[in-house]
Amino acid sequence: TLTTHATSHLDAPYHFGPTSEGKPAKTIDQIPLAWCYSDGVVLDFHHKKKGEGISAREVEESLKKIGYTLKPMDIVLIRTDTYKHYGEEGYEFMHPGMTAEATRWILGHGIKVVGIDAWGWDIPHDVLVEEMKAGNKEKFWEAHYLGMEMEYCHMERLANLDRIPRPFGFKVAAFPIKIERASGGWVRAVAIIED
Repeated sequence: TLTTHATSHLDAPYHFGPTSEGKPAKTIDQIPLAWCYSDGVVLDFHHKKKGEGISAREVEESLKKIGYTLKPMDIVLIRTDTYKHYGEEGYEFMHPGMTAEATRWILGHGIKVVGIDAWGWDIPHDVLVEEMKAGNKEKFWEAHYLGMEMEYCHMERLANLDRIPRPFGFKVAAFPIKIERASGGWVRAVAIIED
């Protein structure tokens, strides 16, 4: 047995809550395959430290740095290099994460699928708990819960984003295993780079 949220996987809107954009949230078997194959772009945040949130401004700056403008249905990949620590104790707490603000900004460009090479899309759970204890309850899984407001899927626990030789100009195939009524599914995400 294996949870659908172990290894590289795609979270469906149903993972974020029972509704998305006021309608019943899609489960993994209801995700349109068209969402899962498109032009890819890698944004490099491997300089960010554990627990740091990635802001909308930083996403904009990263896009300017590589000279790319997002278009609808691009698949946006966030490089942190945390995957290199897979198997080490505390791996699930080592990554920076996306803020709701940054996620909203990306999704506002017509994006449906995003991904990260870390344990989770948001900042690590231990940091979220500390934020909550400090009274910042709105930060708890903020980017996940955004999925109830804006319909999207995110991939977690990707690997080798640092090995993609250019930040854009490649395709991403990220078709999830179709599991009936599940909130996520394992995915073998592949960057397709043509000479």
